[in-house]
Amino acid sequence: MKPIRYMLLGFLAIIIFSGCSKSSKEFIEELKPQHSNYKLHLFYTDGSTPYNEMNEVQVFINSSPVFKDNITEMNGHDYSERLNKKLKKLGITTYPMYVLMNKDGVVYKSPYLSEMKSLIKQELKLN
Repeated sequence: MKPIRYMLLGFLAIIIFSGCSKSSKEFIEELKPQHSNYKLHLFYTDGSTPYNEMNEVQVFINSSPVFKDNITEMNGHDYSERLNKKLKKLGITTYPMYVLMNKDGVVYKSPYLSEMKSLIKQELKLN
């Protein structure tokens, strides 16, 4: 009787752990671009942070046709405990954090907008 219990507990553990990794994969898929080559995310804690910075990102992207053609999707994400747990799996523990994604996954992460701009220029070969 005890071996059956252990088998059931093992089976239950497999189901639980496979469910966790699946949700992590689904989260990453949600962050990937759907309609362009790249998608830029800003994860922040202060509600006023994204307005100024996202406006600056818009100006930056509109400054070049290459940027406009490749980065048509941008999202700001306000801090929550649930989001924080998911972001830790991506190695993100600092806010604000810019994350550039392509269809394969994370391209760059940086807490600094100026650094992200340089990385985007490098990625799109505009340096």
